[in-house]
Amino acid sequence: MRTLLPNTNIWYNADKKNPVWEGGKAEYGKKTEPRSPFHVIPNDYIDIIKHIKGGIEKGMFEKDRYAFITGHTETYKVANDTKERLKILGKLGTKMQLEGKMETVLYSRVEMEAGNPRFILETQNNGYNTARSPQNLFEGKIDNDYQMILDKLMSY
Repeated sequence: MRTLLPNTNIWYNADKKNPVWEGGKAEYGKKTEPRSPFHVIPNDYIDIIKHIKGGIEKGMFEKDRYAFITGHTETYKVANDTKERLKILGKLGTKMQLEGKMETVLYSRVEMEAGNPRFILETQNNGYNTARSPQNLFEGKIDNDYQMILDKLMSY
């Protein structure tokens, strides 16, 4: 999120954690003092839906809207293979196959280059996850840069 243009997005902080990237607290505030309307700490999904509906009614959003849904992954076994998917609480989320409803699913990784970490996103399925993106939109691995991703999606 650190690469998104300031004051152009809303962070629905379901984990109730402080932003940990440089400039995050200045832009979004803290979990105890979120900066409205850019940092919302919902109690449940209904809070998020209400906030989005209210924003639409007030004309706060562009016509074309994009959502970055971030989360943790879990590993699971299929025969002898270990695979990876979005971790969702409860069985309903798994049965709904949330990732299967998305056109673009990216998996984050950290690769070391000359002793320094490089934060990347996998854009295509490696056989063990559900990563995918529209053909020719991204190369196999891209920098973890939400603004670049948003720009590409908006021009697609």
